[in-house]
Amino acid sequence: MKTRFLVMLVLVSGTIAAAHAEDVYDITLFISENSLILYAGGEAPINLDGLGFEVVDGEQRITYLLSEFTSFSILRLDRVPTPICLRIELTGNREPLPQSCQSPTRTLTHAVAQNDMFWWDRAGRQTRTILFVQRAEQIDFCPAGVVECQLRYSPGRTSATAPTLSPAQLALVPTAVRSVPADLLGTVGYPVLSNDEWTPIVQVFGAHTMVFVPVGCFLMGDETGSLDERPVHQQCIDTPFWIDQFEVSNAQYGSPGQFPGADLPRDSLTWFQARAFCERRGGRLPTIVEWEYAARGPSGLKYTWGASFVEENANAYRVGVQSSEPVNSHPGGQSWLGAFNMTGNVWEWTSSTYTPSYPYTTAQEDPDDTMLMREMRGGSWRYEPIRVRSAYRGAIPPTGIYDDTGVRCARDAAPGDRN
Repeated sequence: MKTRFLVMLVLVSGTIAAAHAEDVYDITLFISENSLILYAGGEAPINLDGLGFEVVDGEQRITYLLSEFTSFSILRLDRVPTPICLRIELTGNREPLPQSCQSPTRTLTHAVAQNDMFWWDRAGRQTRTILFVQRAEQIDFCPAGVVECQLRYSPGRTSATAPTLSPAQLALVPTAVRSVPADLLGTVGYPVLSNDEWTPIVQVFGAHTMVFVPVGCFLMGDETGSLDERPVHQQCIDTPFWIDQFEVSNAQYGSPGQFPGADLPRDSLTWFQARAFCERRGGRLPTIVEWEYAARGPSGLKYTWGASFVEENANAYRVGVQSSEPVNSHPGGQSWLGAFNMTGNVWEWTSSTYTPSYPYTTAQEDPDDTMLMREMRGGSWRYEPIRVRSAYRGAIPPTGIYDDTGVRCARDAAPGDRN
């Protein structure tokens, strides 16, 4: 079983008499391999009484209260003067302080051994997920891999006024400490946390076989990839949908493209033709968020099967291969959903317009724009491994026609149609 780690910022029961329900405080966390810094700005004192960090490993929870760090014991935590930085760092760390913690901001430092760096995932070489919890109410979070995030909280908040967790926040709750009925996993309120947790659901709609895409979150983009794949940022699928298990074939489209053959993908389609085809069958083109999530999953795989390119898993830049291959080829390259050939074979149109940088916004979903380039995903038989990564972004004018560009449709999920 894979070990899941989660770091929670918790506000446990403590003395809060000095706080009123309307008190609202802003906190910034700066997180690196060697230190975790809590910064509180402003001019008025801040109530940090009962605040701490909780590590969740399976069903075991370990709490680190600020009051337990001896270097902070000189403070009266229910009335901490601001601005202030509370730094927990690796012994001997020489990293410079963030600008917010420069003079005249007061900084207190507590040194820990390497084994006590609870905020850092040494195996994954990144920060762990940090969940903010206020008296057992989860109110905000920093996703894994993020080096700076902000929290706004009110010590006087009651459970009756605590906000409802979003799908993004629910996605961070470890499987071991939640109870999810099998028939609800992947629906609104029950996000999938990792690819391994999901069992593909396949269903036929007319002449088209589709796979169910469950609710969940992932980190979109690739910091080691092209410039337009940055910055990496979290995106969440808030409602489930369906996506084709296979690229649309010549037989399904009703006519061949450049490469004939009933089971070859239909190529040489403009964006307008691809959109119209999907709509005629009651579907639509997927957005780039939907497409990338369907290919990578919550685990954020580089290729649909894993971190490294495997030649037999995809039709991508192979000596002697100068065309597309059947839509059900390369079963070893299936995505976590059971979708075939999302890596290589033919590019697949999406609904989104292209922008040269991230983060993605819904402004890229303008169905009436006929001029901006539209994104394609997945790469093709023409391209080398680096260009068939799931995060790689291709784009051409919507009128473009190429013999290595096809389509994979999506459709919204209706209540009960996954059964």
